[in-house]
Amino acid sequence: MATSSRLLRTHAGIELWQIESAVNGQKRPAIRYTVKSAGREQSFDRPHEAWQYFQQLTDLLDRDVRPDPPPIDPDKLDTTKPRKRRRRRPRSPAD
Repeated sequence: MATSSRLLRTHAGIELWQIESAVNGQKRPAIRYTVKSAGREQSFDRPHEAWQYFQQLTDLLDRDVRPDPPPIDPDKLDTTKPRKRRRRRPRSPAD
């Protein structure tokens, strides 16, 4: 059984993890989400359930409150260079 885990978020010592586990021969791994806090773990099958629990523990807001990035100045975009096209190499005939 192959297992991989990825830390998605951490805040105030509370961690949100994505854990993928695949049984041999299985094409799609089973994905679970785990919230770890003070040595305790709570597992979820659905990401939104894990996120809601994580928010309850950390008092994080539902949406990102960072300001929007400034608009891109069109004068700074370099559109003078033509795009290079890659040519495919001819395939050799099969003998």
